[in-house]
Parts: sequence; C-alpha cells; structure tokens
Amino acid sequence: METRVKVSGAILLALVIMGCDGFTHIRGRVTDVNGKPVDGALVQMKTISGGMDDRSKTGADGSFSVSLTHAPSNVDIKLTVSKDGYKTFEKVFKSADAEQFPATITLESVSPSDDGK
Repeated sequence: METRVKVSGAILLALVIMGCDGFTHIRGRVTDVNGKPVDGALVQMKTISGGMDDRSKTGADGSFSVSLTHAPSNVDIKLTVSKDGYKTFEKVFKSADAEQFPATITLESVSPSDDGK
C-alpha cells in the first residue's frame, strides 16, 4: 500500500511539473428513449486542441466513467457516445463545466432510412 501511494504521488508530481494539473472526470448513464440502459455503448472524452482522450464502454446498467488530465486552463472537451443501431451523441463543453455531470444521455434509435448521424 505504501509503495502505491509513493508511485501515485510521483506521477501526480510529474503531471504538475509538466503543466498537466487540470483534471476532468465525468460519469453518467446512457439510456434509450424508453429509459432502458444501453449496454456496450462507446463513451469517449477528448480535448479538442490536443488529442488527449479516455474512453470506456457502458456497463449492463448503462453507467460509464471517463477522466482526462490536461493543461490547467479551461479547455474545450468533446464527449461522444456511440453504439450500432443508435444515432451518435456529441457534446462540446469547457472543462470547468464538467459539474453538469453525472448525466443521463439518451440515444435515439436509427431508423432504416437514417444514416446514423
């Protein structure tokens, strides 16, 4: 346990020295229009300017959690949620506005005549 704390402290110190002391964490839930959880949706969060990103898949209950360490400024972040058979959800926001989460993101089904965008 002590080793883990020392390593975590060393990593945190290195990130602060490199100017990466901003941190954005988002958690939430993905559902369909009927409120049912969407299992296996890809949730990706990335900085618009730099390409740093994190991604995860939703669990059986539709829950997700993604995090980014970034420059200390208020950076633009893009959140994308996608799954076959559903329209892709995209939202751009400032890292300082991440407190709007946890959120429930609703995905709409793709109709046969729709291209999914």
